[in-house]
Amino acid sequence: MGKYNPASTPNPSDTKEILNAETLKIFGDNIRRIRKEMGQTAIELSAFLGFSTTYVGMLERGERIPSITAMLRICRYFGESIDSMFTPTDSKTQMLEDEAQMVRVSGGKTQEISSYAGNL
Repeated sequence: MGKYNPASTPNPSDTKEILNAETLKIFGDNIRRIRKEMGQTAIELSAFLGFSTTYVGMLERGERIPSITAMLRICRYFGESIDSMFTPTDSKTQMLEDEAQMVRVSGGKTQEISSYAGNL
């Protein structure tokens, strides 16, 4: 067994590098998007999750680093994986658009459908 090397031990401040402003914004945007898709207000979501409305607002704006417990609670509530909550909406939309680009229509012809993904 090797010697303990404090330099190889993860530093808690590394969390700030992983959960930087961009990833926090993505997480927050996805919270807001899913909440609105569910037809909920921030007040209703905060009540369901047991968080303050201020905390939910700060998460949605990417102003707070959520704890692991908070991330898990949010993901379970929405039925989403943690990685999907950190995936930009544009990437999710792009995947749907790529799948929708070519749609078989009657007569065996293939037609590009540009409005399909925009209506999702």
